[in-house]
This record gives sequence, structure tokens and C-alpha cells, in this order.
Amino acid sequence: MIARFAGGMLGLLAFGVAATIGLAVGNPPLVVVSRALWALAIFCIVGLAVGAAAQAVVNEYIAAQEEALRSPAGERAANAGSAEKSAGAAVDTTVTE
Repeated sequence: MIARFAGGMLGLLAFGVAATIGLAVGNPPLVVVSRALWALAIFCIVGLAVGAAAQAVVNEYIAAQEEALRSPAGERAANAGSAEKSAGAAVDTTVTE
């Protein structure tokens, strides 16, 4: 899902930028459209790759969090961590030499 979204958005952005700049500098319409289509294709592929990497990172993080919550030690650690945060536990700021 993220990969397709990123690919589509980057491709559309590249097309718009290439078309706008090409028209602004006075290039012929055929040149503007052909360059904009090349930019669309290239950045769509780049966006798909970036989006796939982002999706893999998100999936890995979700799997790690689910595993931590399923393990008995992880449940105790998660509960202890949230209890300390809600209780406003003091932070030890002493310096030892």
C-alpha cells in the first residue's frame, strides 16, 4: 500500500514539476510532454522502491511490537514501563566518579 502510494505521488510530482519548468522556459509542447512522461516513469519506479523499503520497515516494527507483547516477559516489561511513566518516576541524576 505504501509503495504504490509513494510511487504514484512521486511520479505525479515529477510530471508536474517537469511540465511546469518546461513550459516556463519556453520549450515546445512535444518536448515538455515527452520529458514530463520520462520523469513520471522514472520517479514512479523510484517511489515504488522507496515505498517498498518503508513498508518493510513498518512491517518489521509491527512484528517486533507484536512479539514483545505476546511474550510473558514483554508483557511485564511493557506494563512496568507504562506504570513508571504514569507514576512519574524520578530520574537518577547523580554523577559518580
